[in-house]
Amino acid sequence: MYVLPNQNEEPAFIVSIPMKDAVALTGMLRNLTGARTFELVNTVPHAAYHVLGTNPDLPQELFVACSDDRIYVSPTHAGIEMLYMAGVPRLGEGGVIAKALKQYVQSDVTAVFDATPFKPMLGMLQMQFGAIPPPVFAGLRFQLLRAIPPPQLAQINTRLRLQAGIRDVDQALDYVQAALSASYETLVGYLGEQLQRSTAWP
Repeated sequence: MYVLPNQNEEPAFIVSIPMKDAVALTGMLRNLTGARTFELVNTVPHAAYHVLGTNPDLPQELFVACSDDRIYVSPTHAGIEMLYMAGVPRLGEGGVIAKALKQYVQSDVTAVFDATPFKPMLGMLQMQFGAIPPPVFAGLRFQLLRAIPPPQLAQINTRLRLQAGIRDVDQALDYVQAALSASYETLVGYLGEQLQRSTAWP
């Protein structure tokens, strides 16, 4: 995937798909998008196919261009134009990407995640998602306690006191909340550090 500069607040990307059988891949693309139309856009010399799809999980409008061994899909014709522009960086030129392509050359599908475009947002994302919001735990606690019949809850509380030295279910949930919060915050911090250090993840 190529992530493009987004100046118009529209989806800005190009998906590059290896192609051996153009006819088979075109048929798969038609079925995947539920294409109503699949028409050639006569923009010489940068021709592309304009696809109007019906699949609600995909952009309704797509543009498709082909090379000898790849098909390129973008939600804008400007994205396809970027492929023809001289001097535009290609993901394949990066050291990590090139290494991944060579290492997994026999694989049917290889996913490489480039963290570079997201690095400026990592601080904000860690602040926003760095901890599980207390209302989440409060809601889960309320639903759980409400689902246990009072007689059964009394029995559980008795067993907790006798076998674990815990006052009741409510106190047990405090321990669970503390463990989950610590694990989640540690994991988010670790992932943030890895993203800051890494250029891409194959």
